[in-house]
Amino acid sequence: MKKYKRENGTCQNLSEKEAQQLAKEGKAIIWFDGGMHASEKAHAQMTPELLYRIAAEESDEMKKIRDNVITIIVPVINPDGLDIEGAWYRKNLGTMYETSGPPILYQEYVGHDNNRDWFMGNMPETQAVMKVLYTEWYPQIVYNHHQAAPAWARIFIPPFRSPVNMKIHPGVTTGVNLVGTAIANRFAMKKMPGAVSQTTYEMWWNGGMRTAPYYHNQIGILTETAHTSPTPRFYPPDSIPKMIGGRMSSDGTEIFYPYPWKGGESHFRDAVDYMLEASMATLDLASEKYDELLYNIYEMGKDAIDDKEGAFAYVIPKKQWDKGEAVNLVNVFMRGGIEVEEATANFTIGDKEYEAGSYIMYGAQSFRPYLSDLMEKQKYPDLYLYPGGPPVTPYDLTGWTLPMSMGVDVDRIATSFTAKTKKSWSRYKNACG
Repeated sequence: MKKYKRENGTCQNLSEKEAQQLAKEGKAIIWFDGGMHASEKAHAQMTPELLYRIAAEESDEMKKIRDNVITIIVPVINPDGLDIEGAWYRKNLGTMYETSGPPILYQEYVGHDNNRDWFMGNMPETQAVMKVLYTEWYPQIVYNHHQAAPAWARIFIPPFRSPVNMKIHPGVTTGVNLVGTAIANRFAMKKMPGAVSQTTYEMWWNGGMRTAPYYHNQIGILTETAHTSPTPRFYPPDSIPKMIGGRMSSDGTEIFYPYPWKGGESHFRDAVDYMLEASMATLDLASEKYDELLYNIYEMGKDAIDDKEGAFAYVIPKKQWDKGEAVNLVNVFMRGGIEVEEATANFTIGDKEYEAGSYIMYGAQSFRPYLSDLMEKQKYPDLYLYPGGPPVTPYDLTGWTLPMSMGVDVDRIATSFTAKTKKSWSRYKNACG
């Protein structure tokens, strides 16, 4: 069997024809997780049912999925928090506090929001997932289930709203739109109304469970599904608001809300069903386009390696005012799948000499978007509701330049240089093939 040198999830010395053939022989790899935010309870109930269906269902659709897709599912990514939520709900069932949240931290020190740890990787749970995503399986789609949808909608699905980070490969952005459209179509054909798109959520920041994969050439999917509590709720049909998620609510003329929900009884089971169908739409698409997904992630990685406009390398000089934090910075990048070299001898770039022990991260990596986005300053675009009007509020963080926030000196090198190095850390013991 022919062997290939592996670089950041991309096989080198590989012709286009060989890459296409390998894609046809392979299977798409799709990731699902549930239960990250413990207060969002339904997706932790959905994932075991999805697992069972994939293993046991004998429909033609599922057989094709099993033939062409490897599905990775984390049933509950925050089990401690879910236990706390479940115990609180049972304790308060039948009282005025039945749908309230517990006044308890879900993880000691970290608290609740482990969805903001996806470039630092501080938590062991995050580190375990990052290892799977960026150094072992390289899924083409990473589906991150969440709750809840905009009020009076059933589910939010992609496409997202602007802006999109310009470091993300356009193949990722269009891939996200493709998956979102497949989900919307499945809901329409199964007569499941209330799917709204292009509101609230962006593709800008680097560090969420579904956003960090964008910078690894992976299609990150977020859905936000209504009804987080096992307690039913009734939505009076005569009380539908004029706008839902910033879109017209009731007449079906809004292109990103074409099939409005008319209200009525809402149940926990509804949330599970919407999540299941969205997941099935994703798997069905992957089973049809498995070879395209595989080839595209290879091609996007190759584009990143071949990019001549980005930095040649980022050098972390050995001399730092806080050497420990410099090592921490290196570890952050290694957890994210970045290859790091350590200089074994002094070397010179221009008129500056670097000592042995300096770290080098070369730009020619398939995860270049991740490397450059975290190393360099961000400039959030100036967006306004209308000319001269108020700014569009960012959904999440707008800047996260790690050398600045961690106080580490890093030199961005634009031109080529030579240095004697060794792998500071290597994930690959076997050749790619």
